Amino acid sequence: MPRFGVLGSGVVAQMLANGLKRHGYDVRIGSREPAKLAAFREQTGIATGTFAEVAEAADVIVLAVKGLALRGGPPTMFYCGNDVDAKRIVADLLVRFGWEPVDMGTATAARAIEPLCQLWCIPGFREQRWTHASKLIDRT
Repeated sequence: MPRFGVLGSGVVAQMLANGLKRHGYDVRIGSREPAKLAAFREQTGIATGTFAEVAEAADVIVLAVKGLALRGGPPTMFYCGNDVDAKRIVADLLVRFGWEPVDMGTATAARAIEPLCQLWCIPGFREQRWTHASKLIDRT
């Protein structure tokens, strides 16, 4: 069973971590300020740490941080999949979380999307800077 790392300290991150634990997964939750999660750790028994510590110990990382406001609107989140109904749910969640969803098509597009995540992680791991986002600019 994979180990999950939830990056974020807000309500959404805490709910995700609790849900993963309830389903039997080994889960940790990380924050830029791990002390903010002390009460959550005491209440749930879920291990806490910095973003880097949690990410390093995880097989699967779930990003649950608030979307950033950018000039020109919310940051962009690319998604793909073969299930139209599931993609509709994902798009709705992304909007609710403050992102601009951009459907990249079928699951084969994941091959192109995944390196974008890796690129996003570089400043985080190198500089402990996890508050950046990208925006797709449409000049039409």
